[in-house]
Amino acid sequence: MMKKTSILSPFDTTTEYIVLSYRTDKHGHVRKTKLGRAFNGRKEGTININFEASPLPNQDGECWVSLVPFDPNFGEQYE
Repeated sequence: MMKKTSILSPFDTTTEYIVLSYRTDKHGHVRKTKLGRAFNGRKEGTININFEASPLPNQDGECWVSLVPFDPNFGEQYE
């Protein structure tokens, strides 16, 4: 019997994420901005996102966000 493994289970209602936006500034440095938090929803397969800020579009007019596992040391790791 093969054991099923998953790094982030989409059905774990206790999982919390940080919502990030990445942009490259005019000097070529990647800047990360915390936009809010996300949680797995009550309905299987859903993720609820609480935006505390709006993402800015890139040079192509697209807005991208990433979900990373919640870390209480967010400031030290991502900024």
